[in-house]
Amino acid sequence: MARPGARRAPGRHPLAAHAKVPADALADLALRLPERTADPSLHDAALAACRAAGFTPALGRPVRSVEDALVEIGLSERAATVARPCGDADPDGVAVRPLDPPVSTPGLLLVRESGPACLDRLLTAFG
Repeated sequence: MARPGARRAPGRHPLAAHAKVPADALADLALRLPERTADPSLHDAALAACRAAGFTPALGRPVRSVEDALVEIGLSERAATVARPCGDADPDGVAVRPLDPPVSTPGLLLVRESGPACLDRLLTAFG
């Protein structure tokens, strides 16, 4: 049994038991997002997912890097972040779970103006 006042590791947080986390489960957590100027599509998509789930999130300090988010979330069961996928494994002490419904953001492909023929064929295939 945990000592009174002891923190529970976020990897053992009740939401970590879910294969997917319902977006409304974030309502009681401080949501840490990148500043809108740093990543407007992710910031806006996360806030829209919260609104669609029926709540306005309490925002924590802005996320400046993945490492920053991992440290702060690893130290608190009261914080969460919405991030782009960055690997298959859960970092130590932090549970990584997809939201339900998923948060979608637009993607852009940046290439030089004229490239090799194989790049033109690839872009045409996906265009």
